[in-house]
Amino acid sequence: GVESLQMARHLEALAILHKKQDRNESAESLHRRALVIQHKSLSQPFSKEGNPALKEKIHRRALQLEELAMGPDSPGLARSLNELAVFYYLQDNREAAEKMFKRALEMRESVMSKDHPDVAQSLNNLASLVIIRADMLRLHLSTRKHWRFV
Repeated sequence: GVESLQMARHLEALAILHKKQDRNESAESLHRRALVIQHKSLSQPFSKEGNPALKEKIHRRALQLEELAMGPDSPGLARSLNELAVFYYLQDNREAAEKMFKRALEMRESVMSKDHPDVAQSLNNLASLVIIRADMLRLHLSTRKHWRFV
């Protein structure tokens, strides 16, 4: 509930302080605890149910904290980008999902080997989105074609 989210915010602030003090291991641990609390506070964070605006806000805040705590090119930040992309996809916001999937892929390719499972996951997510778009376009074109001759 709200109390849990407040605790997560306190942990986030403490993680940022530890990061500024070059206490990176402690900062990472605190940050991860905050993220776990945030995700647990939202029942089914990737479902369409609940408050999407609040869920998006929490995902975006997690991204900001991840970047502050771990830097702009961390595998954790790429994971958070991917999670936000999945959230957007499940909210039928395919443009935003594609943007986040691409950013996650670019980041993962820059910090991981090309054959790393996380790179493969990003490629698969982006490919799935492209395939769905192509299927929707084919359906739209076949529907237009059908109605033009009726």
